Amino acid sequence: MFVDVKNDMAFHKIFGNASKTEALISFINAILGLPDEKKITLLEILNPYQLPNVQDGKSIIIDIKARDNEQKEYIIEMQVADVESFDKRVLYYTSKNFADQIQRGESYNKLNPIIFIGILNFNYTSSSKYLSKHKILEVDTHESYLDEIQYHFVELKKFNKTENELVTLVDKWLYFIKNAENLEVLPKNLQDKGLENAYTDAAFFSWSKEELEAYDYMIMIQEDLRGREAIAIRKATEKATEKAIEKGMEKGMDAGVIKRSIEIAKKAVQKGYDNETIMDLTGLSIEEIEKMRNEN
Repeated sequence: MFVDVKNDMAFHKIFGNASKTEALISFINAILGLPDEKKITLLEILNPYQLPNVQDGKSIIIDIKARDNEQKEYIIEMQVADVESFDKRVLYYTSKNFADQIQRGESYNKLNPIIFIGILNFNYTSSSKYLSKHKILEVDTHESYLDEIQYHFVELKKFNKTENELVTLVDKWLYFIKNAENLEVLPKNLQDKGLENAYTDAAFFSWSKEELEAYDYMIMIQEDLRGREAIAIRKATEKATEKAIEKGMEKGMDAGVIKRSIEIAKKAVQKGYDNETIMDLTGLSIEEIEKMRNEN
């Protein structure tokens, strides 16, 4: 039996152990797709895993920061829920970490590359790919001159391979992160020391009583946040529905017809219909449909 790796506590215990960095090194090498001659061999974790204090309700865990033997810095983050302005927060956070490497008056040459790896339990890009890389490129030639900050996003919901379909190390790592909590035994053919260590650290038998209490506490926090988000979405939807009905009735439309149109629009949004098609089906405005997209 294994823990849910997406749990903040579990993620940091597995990848943030300063004395046992094989798992994090293996994971980063796999995600970046580095050839053998450029693979990371040494890694210093800058904010080592510590057991959060459950009693006072505070967690010191935020993300994992590390630095390799070439002084490149890595930020690895597990993001369970899609939050408002996620992209802006990522840009701000990476830029701030880049700038904070030097003090006022120091040479810019001391600035080292920052590589952000975001593991997302929601769909972020419009692509069907579950692994994407982002950096600044020249618009016409696609050449990269400003490449000191890179962003790698793993979208777990797009990764649906079964154990028998796992070929690459990337696939094996993503399968572990997404599915470990539902596994009874180790998958076959791991063939990677770092990944083997990760499964060992994810096994419940390797956890202390205090760690399990902190793990359960993190589950409680996540469920509480999901509950708050659900209430907020429901209230926003109810408010948008009321406004749509009011507008429709001002135009002489029947309230029942409007409610039915809203239900049809919601289903159409979920199935990926474009705004024009939904507008034709329901008679709702583009503004009302876009509100539903943002609330979905």
